[in-house]
Amino acid sequence: MALNLTHLPSTRSRVLVVEDEPNMAVVLESGLEDRNYSVTLAGDGVQGFDLAKTEGFAAIILEVKLPLLDGYSVASLLRAHGIATPILILTAGIRSRT
Repeated sequence: MALNLTHLPSTRSRVLVVEDEPNMAVVLESGLEDRNYSVTLAGDGVQGFDLAKTEGFAAIILEVKLPLLDGYSVASLLRAHGIATPILILTAGIRSRT
């Protein structure tokens, strides 16, 4: 499944990728850079949250299962801080949040 961010401006829009699995991070970074996006990588939820609240990004690609702070919590904290950047959630598997 191809990631389609064509609605974003093509003049080197900045995308934050929060992914702790190095191989997946490189694949996402490479694919986005091939499409002329500027990519910032974060390897855990705390780093991702800090970058997202202090830097300006056109979009955030966020893994669910992250060290230190999971993706759901990162997304919730960003919204609680008034950050409305679009977020694409990634996960290798879904589990219920009951």
